[in-house]
Amino acid sequence: MIRRTPARKHWRELLGRRLGNLRWVRSAQAGMPLPRNMAVYRLPSGDLVLHSVACLDAARMAALEALGTPKYMIVPNEGHRTDAPRYKQRYPAIKVLAPAGSRAKIEEVIPVEALCEDVLPGLGIVCHDPDGAKPPGHERSTRSRSRAAGR
Repeated sequence: MIRRTPARKHWRELLGRRLGNLRWVRSAQAGMPLPRNMAVYRLPSGDLVLHSVACLDAARMAALEALGTPKYMIVPNEGHRTDAPRYKQRYPAIKVLAPAGSRAKIEEVIPVEALCEDVLPGLGIVCHDPDGAKPPGHERSTRSRSRAAGR
């Protein structure tokens, strides 16, 4: 018989659902009607990869830190950059990663240190371009066509 230890219950309550080394964390933000979601992946080294960071209360931040050292922060696009500066301030050594196509918009809020496409494969994480994703530079080429058309 497997007994649940208080620590296991603690993780589930504080950091949400788990699938292997991947955790899904939900958070709320004042003024936002939808919950925020953050993925936390624990590397074999014990370091953490945080995807789409969301601020957490003190107890949940302590649980996150007990899980491992936040080493990489993925900011997937401009809609997910709100709390990135707070995490960089709390964890100055964390490396800020972004997809190539989102880098310019993300850097309006926080400097990007490397591209997901360059770093994540070395960690055993596969990067995929989701269907419908706009290619890097799409915004520039759209504006150029608009100006050329006199819009």
